[in-house]
Amino acid sequence: MTDRVLTVATGSADVASVRTEEFRGKTYTVVPVIAVVEGVLQGVNSDAPELAVASEFGKFPASWDGRPVMMNHPNIGGMWVSASIH
Repeated sequence: MTDRVLTVATGSADVASVRTEEFRGKTYTVVPVIAVVEGVLQGVNSDAPELAVASEFGKFPASWDGRPVMMNHPNIGGMWVSASIH
């Protein structure tokens, strides 16, 4: 398996907060990001745009832990798939 590098095309990160962490025996670079903001969003798995309300974001914060950040949503054989490993 080769090492992969994620390049973010737009956005910003708090460079002072960048750190390394170990997960399942492998060291990763952790870059805190704002993953979603309030507004109308069109998810790849949605038939229509949806309103994402900020008051809903904090209800299940632990559900975001360990989620990979992707440049594009993974697609296998024309089907959208989860990037999460569970």
